[in-house]
Amino acid sequence: MANRNSLVARVLKASYFPYVDFIDAECNSSASYIWKSLMWGKNIIVTGTRWRVGDGKTIRIYKDRWIPRPTTFRPFSPPILGDNTTVDKLFSAFGGWNVDMLKSAFCDEDTTAILSIPISHSSVQDSLQWHYEQNGSYSSKSGYRVGTAIKSEIGPSFSDELRLLCVCLWKIWSLQNAVVHDSPSSCVVDVVEWASGYVADFHNACDPIIVAPALAVVRSPIWIPPDIGLYKINCDAALNVASCLVGFGIVIRNRDSLVMASSSQKITVSFSPQVVEAEAIRRGLRLVLDTCLFPCVLDSDAEVVVRWINSGKLLNSEIGVIIMDIQNLLLQARCVLINFSPRKANQIAHVLAKNGLSCVEDMFWLEEFPPCVGYLVSTECSL
Repeated sequence: MANRNSLVARVLKASYFPYVDFIDAECNSSASYIWKSLMWGKNIIVTGTRWRVGDGKTIRIYKDRWIPRPTTFRPFSPPILGDNTTVDKLFSAFGGWNVDMLKSAFCDEDTTAILSIPISHSSVQDSLQWHYEQNGSYSSKSGYRVGTAIKSEIGPSFSDELRLLCVCLWKIWSLQNAVVHDSPSSCVVDVVEWASGYVADFHNACDPIIVAPALAVVRSPIWIPPDIGLYKINCDAALNVASCLVGFGIVIRNRDSLVMASSSQKITVSFSPQVVEAEAIRRGLRLVLDTCLFPCVLDSDAEVVVRWINSGKLLNSEIGVIIMDIQNLLLQARCVLINFSPRKANQIAHVLAKNGLSCVEDMFWLEEFPPCVGYLVSTECSL
């Protein structure tokens, strides 16, 4: 589902579901063992899978699962826009959500959920993602949790006694095969003891593992100028959850700590904290391109986001569309390094982001800055 161009995916699609998606695929009596096994687990996969919005051209607003809200992942609102209307019709001409259209066509709950979805600036194709992992990829642990929540034909709960019975039957079947091939058999007591241990090991494997936190790397708590010939970008985001507002702050300085450009911006969305921090980085790099202040380095106090960007991996979740844009912008902006810096070394960007929440419109300053950061600028220039 996630790697549709892989050889396995193409072979299975050609053989078993050439005209539909995997979600709508069925199993016939002549199917292979592998395909029957996949169909057996499809209910769990379908339950936890939804669309990640890219260009929005293939996702139907009312029929497909795309809103990040379990368990239906569909809008509550009636289909006043038409059953087959696609998500891209909800985009504005400026590359974001058409907020006025959302408020007129959807209830408040739907509008808030939709505004939590970031939109790519690179026309990324729509793709399927696993909702219950941050990286958007399926894991056996989260799949097990979803599976236990599904009401199956055997009832809402799968008791330990039933698990033990199933494992015993499986072991007996294995022993029967062993006897056929002249292998030594086991007595009934040994079978039950082995099955009990197997079930216990399974429970232990499903319990959360407590891992000792890694030692933190000590970083400078003050802002440090970039190397000669480079500019440094600092960016941050501020949230007003009640009003669905996000403010962004960006400042670009040179080797002499002089402010070359700064900005306070605001948008109406309900992004998660990690998504807004990634969006702040994306906006910071766009400001670099607009002002031609490169080559550069970038500092952010969002450690997890910085780690994801530097990993070079493609995440199959909402934040992945922003990180993909960032990785492209890093090349265009000739950004040689992106670092994590503590909040104390990112104070100007933080104040600019707070300032953005109260701005009527996006504000940009070239070789200037607003009064709210004047003291911080002069303080850091004197260090």
